[in-house]
Amino acid sequence: MEIIIWKDDYSVGLVEIDDQHKKLISIINELISTVMDYGDERVMGDVLKQLADYTVYHFDTEEKYMEMFNFPGYENHRRKHKDFKIKILGFVQKHNKGEAVMDMELLEFIWNWLKAHIAVMDKEYTSCFNKHGIK
Repeated sequence: MEIIIWKDDYSVGLVEIDDQHKKLISIINELISTVMDYGDERVMGDVLKQLADYTVYHFDTEEKYMEMFNFPGYENHRRKHKDFKIKILGFVQKHNKGEAVMDMELLEFIWNWLKAHIAVMDKEYTSCFNKHGIK
């Protein structure tokens, strides 16, 4: 798996959200590098925890605006976030107990999920946020 390069296609047109997406990609890239270099499982666990924590922070940001602006897709979007958080936090717990190892399959799942989420679902709220002054 190659390092992920930010593309304009990933932009939702909102500076704060795009910056958070770039940070998520940066953390994923750190995980990819660590896994590809057969890095220490403890280091991988630390980076994975950072990804999980930042993902929760990012989702909270999106959901705050969706709720504030009465975004019609809020409940569905929140449910998708919840499902992903459960999966990633569950993996962090298993990894910390030594019951799971970080591998390329998991990284591909994380990246594919986030890429699809950013490229499709997140773009659905752009016009709503813009109407309320978020640029």
